[in-house]
Amino acid sequence: MNTYGLIGFPLTHSYSKDFFSEKFNKVQPGNFKYDLFPVQKLDNIRNFIESNSSICGLNVTTPHKESIISYLDETDPVATEIGAVNVILVERENRKIKLTGFNTDAPAFAAAFAELAEMKRRSALILGTGGAALAVQYALKHSFSFHNIRLVSRTPENENEISYETLYDKKLLEDYSVIINATPVGMFPEIHIAPPFPFKLLTEMQTVIDLIYNPQMTTFLKNAETQGCSISNGLEMFRTQAELSWKIWSEKY
Repeated sequence: MNTYGLIGFPLTHSYSKDFFSEKFNKVQPGNFKYDLFPVQKLDNIRNFIESNSSICGLNVTTPHKESIISYLDETDPVATEIGAVNVILVERENRKIKLTGFNTDAPAFAAAFAELAEMKRRSALILGTGGAALAVQYALKHSFSFHNIRLVSRTPENENEISYETLYDKKLLEDYSVIINATPVGMFPEIHIAPPFPFKLLTEMQTVIDLIYNPQMTTFLKNAETQGCSISNGLEMFRTQAELSWKIWSEKY
């Protein structure tokens, strides 16, 4: 039986096992399975894969999308440019493994939020600087030609990043037509919290997206909706990136 799975920590929020288990039951029942592998540290990840000979592919989630790269043999051009991986293809030959990293988050975001292409003001704030934020930034630039993108960080490290405190400037916030939460803050089970954000300064002219899909209506989105914003969650993006993951794995199966 071929095994696929998800590595990251924590994994209590993930729909991945349910999604793929249902899919595998339709494709070839009994030939594939999908497991959750809670991994806090990546030190032994290659040994883990080598010792589990049925593993053919893995998804990668928080907090490992960037750090996993140093454990791989290669990454495809998109993942290389983004600097983050959320899919690993495992190939085995003579008891040795080859691990190749891909990024399906970026094309999944582009597909799930295709309506952004119609926006006149192509400017966005992305909360977070991790792997998900980097994939969204890539998609906004390459798929939607957004020209003004800033990442929001608790500890800004370059000119492309600003602090959360900076957001409490009404004039600055008005410059951005799209605000995207690419952090795990507000994800199940901590559903009653949200990233620090001046929701009162939002207007009905802005679109707010939360990449979290569990819960589907986060506190972040509730607060934005109260201000009249157009809102969307990350459920369709999750489904699309999962399908793209399977396409990568199944082409090598």
